[in-house]
Amino acid sequence: MTEAEILHTLDCSNDGKCLAFIELSQIYNDLIDCRLTVFRGTNDRWAIVAERLGYEWDSHHISSTIYHFGNCLKEIKGGNGNPINWSGFNPVDDKTYYKTNNDEFLKPKAASWNVRNTTIALSRQKQDYLSAGITLRGRYPNNIRMIDAARLAAHQHPGLFRATEKDLRQYLPDDMEKFLVLDEWYHKDFLLIDIDNCNADEFREHFPFVKEYPHWQGKTVDQYIRESLLEQAYFARRNREAWANRPSTYETWQLIAKAIVANDPALYQPTLAANTHWSNWPTWNLKEELSALV
Repeated sequence: MTEAEILHTLDCSNDGKCLAFIELSQIYNDLIDCRLTVFRGTNDRWAIVAERLGYEWDSHHISSTIYHFGNCLKEIKGGNGNPINWSGFNPVDDKTYYKTNNDEFLKPKAASWNVRNTTIALSRQKQDYLSAGITLRGRYPNNIRMIDAARLAAHQHPGLFRATEKDLRQYLPDDMEKFLVLDEWYHKDFLLIDIDNCNADEFREHFPFVKEYPHWQGKTVDQYIRESLLEQAYFARRNREAWANRPSTYETWQLIAKAIVANDPALYQPTLAANTHWSNWPTWNLKEELSALV
């Protein structure tokens, strides 16, 4: 086991298809909380497990994604049978959660959630939100957003919303020991997007098969070609920028790799200020970015 091997594993953790690196800024999914846990075992075995708690704008649901990296992981398969490196869970009981939400807002009489078999009260006290660094938007107190309520609840009850030992160890050998836990760190998202690299003639051939898709309805073939080429160039540029900021290029993962190899967590002494608080990671509005290209 070497530092280079660990960093190579992290750099290759995103293939633009089934494998993913830790994404704090996601499409239509607001960050609530995150945590990083490093494990080490005998025979040069290592694993990094990252959890990201978020609020999904489409389903108005709170969910946690767990990303798994290492050289000793059990195989994880996605719905199509392909190997993936992430899993997930919903910390809040669905029945109690959906009784409290009206799309993106708390219902006026919403009082509590059941989180991992524990009932927690939902606050409507403005000072509670302000003390947690949450600025309420909308007409208080009747229109408290679900994302704000979720951030406050996770701030007040972090242990209930984070992954359990069982969640973290689900795809690890049983004898792995917890080595390092980080509630915050300096992070750069690393997302590679799978693109087709088509030319204008190839897009012209595709048009009859996609022209009825909602995104392309009402477009001419020339508009489709122009916009597709612009989007393709946009994603190619994003991929180049992502690769320039891959995990091995900055100190967070370099220090973690060094600590794992030396079996000394004290070697993790970062100089870069942590930036993983949710306030630093706005939702990625892909539709808005693509619209700006046209």
